[in-house]
Amino acid sequence: MNLDHLSLSLLNFFDWVLKNSMMASVLVGLILLMKVILRNKLPPRWHYMLWLIIMVRLLLPWAPESSYSVYNFFTYGHESSQTADVSSINKIILDVSDSTAPIEEKQEPTISVFATEKKQDSTSISMYTLAFYVWLLGVVCLCIHTVIVNRRVYTHIKQQPAITDREIVDLFEECKKIMAIKQAIPLVLAGKISSPTVLGFIRPRVLLSDSLIRTLEHKQLGFIFYHELGHVKRRDVAINCLMYGLLILHWFNPILWYAYYRMREDQEIACDALALTFIGSEQKENYGHTLISLLEYYSKSQSISSLANLTGYKKQLKRRMFMIKTFQKKSYRWSALGLASLFALSSVSLVNAKETGQYSQESLDANLPSSPLIAAEVNRSSFATEQESNPIQQKERMIEQAKSFSFKEWTVDEIMAQKGMKSALESFYDQFPRTKAYKIMGSKEQRIEDNKEKNGVHLLLISEGKESFVLTFDTKAEKITNYFQVVMNIPKSELPTTVQASLDKVYSLSPEVKNLKLYRSNMYFSTIKGGDQLKKYSLGFNESGKRGKGKTNDKGFSIRFDETGKVRDFVFERLPLVNLKGNTKEEKAQDLLKRLYGGEANEYKIEKVNEISKDDSNNKDNEDSKIGSIVFTSTSPEKDAFMVLFNTKGELIMSSVSIPDFLEYQMMFE
Repeated sequence: MNLDHLSLSLLNFFDWVLKNSMMASVLVGLILLMKVILRNKLPPRWHYMLWLIIMVRLLLPWAPESSYSVYNFFTYGHESSQTADVSSINKIILDVSDSTAPIEEKQEPTISVFATEKKQDSTSISMYTLAFYVWLLGVVCLCIHTVIVNRRVYTHIKQQPAITDREIVDLFEECKKIMAIKQAIPLVLAGKISSPTVLGFIRPRVLLSDSLIRTLEHKQLGFIFYHELGHVKRRDVAINCLMYGLLILHWFNPILWYAYYRMREDQEIACDALALTFIGSEQKENYGHTLISLLEYYSKSQSISSLANLTGYKKQLKRRMFMIKTFQKKSYRWSALGLASLFALSSVSLVNAKETGQYSQESLDANLPSSPLIAAEVNRSSFATEQESNPIQQKERMIEQAKSFSFKEWTVDEIMAQKGMKSALESFYDQFPRTKAYKIMGSKEQRIEDNKEKNGVHLLLISEGKESFVLTFDTKAEKITNYFQVVMNIPKSELPTTVQASLDKVYSLSPEVKNLKLYRSNMYFSTIKGGDQLKKYSLGFNESGKRGKGKTNDKGFSIRFDETGKVRDFVFERLPLVNLKGNTKEEKAQDLLKRLYGGEANEYKIEKVNEISKDDSNNKDNEDSKIGSIVFTSTSPEKDAFMVLFNTKGELIMSSVSIPDFLEYQMMFE
């Protein structure tokens, strides 16, 4: 194969990419329209499957023509360009062909008549060639960057140990057995990856961070395993890698990048639905609460094609909570409406437009000279103007988006060699002298924030006891900009008096509370910009006094305070609050608010009561799983909402200070 033939093949391939990219953009619009029309009628699985048609469209090397093709509505300009006189086209091409003859054999009139046309053709060809090389450069850059990023992730995970906790491994294997997954799947510590994740698709691994293992309940870990194994069962990582590979070819098309984002969003919702088919609808509220907790702390998950994260983004929370609320087992089964939607969309989008009129493509091909290069250049001229409108800056922006995750672990020597690091650490040691004896670990991180590349160094100071610090070092400012402190297993006697006083208020709600044993007592403090700069205390109580080792029907509660003693969250299970005043659930909820907030409760009013539907078809055979909610809002807009859940007997079963934007999400009870 000579060089000219290779160049022609690449140019023809570029033509095919451009054509498919435009048709796929139209298809994205159709899918979004169909999703709006069938929003609450189409099951989550089928919302996700609609996006797979885009991959098929982008992979098609050829498609039959059809008068039913949706692309028939977008061919007016193309047909108009073909109405030019064929003999005129032949005349221009023959003139170009004559230019290859010796100069003395040319006729002067021919040169003068077609000089302008030749100049215009040359300009069009040069712009097209420039666009081709810009596209090729973008493809090469993205390929190299993708390989480097994935190689770093795999190298990092290879250095992490497998999880050997017998209880956790047994729970994981039990979930695999229930989901009928026979493939060997290692359970590995996630290292720097904070969110629960599936890595790879040929030999997949489930990654779980050490912090989640320490803080989540046994049942909540089970919810995570069902979700991540759902990604494995449905081959989601393989689909993500294939779609991302296609995006590398179509990096210049922002519509397809948006489609990829929406596909990943629907993928998570469909995986939630699959997980709930094994968890059971009676546990959907607990599953939703677990999801919200993870999104609150791990919303900035890594967007890499070889990873399938559980958390996603907070923007997706509303749709995911609505799906969880309305979930029924049939939500993941085959759907006649889903099949009909898939067939209808495929039948109009996977076929090409029908060539019509006197000057169809076949008619032009019959009248043009046999030279494939000339024919290719005539076809490409229609793309010249479009390529001029594709700025190089768009390529650079797409490459920057792919740089959202990059890190490298450093040795202590590499950390201390960083300019300004020694003086910054000395200043921190002056503030916390005990940390001089702590073990130092670190990594260099590169990320994109507000479309700007930012580099930083993260340090982890670990003691042999119960305390650790995470420091962020700004390489430009040469100083530690913020830190995050964690203290585990604080004795009850060492808790601040404000927290002890607020805990006494909880003890007054039920005589059974004092009999429960403390199994979790942690303190968190962050100086990250935008936080409230208050220490947070997270306490957990149950009958056994051991995390995840008690009976499934254990009575218990979890509570979070800030250092002023204000309750941030209060969740109680199978623990009747018998000492509340009031005859109605609303009055009891108001009394609970007063007990927890004191005089501040007067600022709150009942915004909405979501009663339990008597016709709830989801749980008609399970009265215990039917739940309503009472929502309180404050007259102060900066204060969070407060929610109380109740059962069919009017008993209060849970309360929680909301996450931000609670009234928009309405949890799963809107």
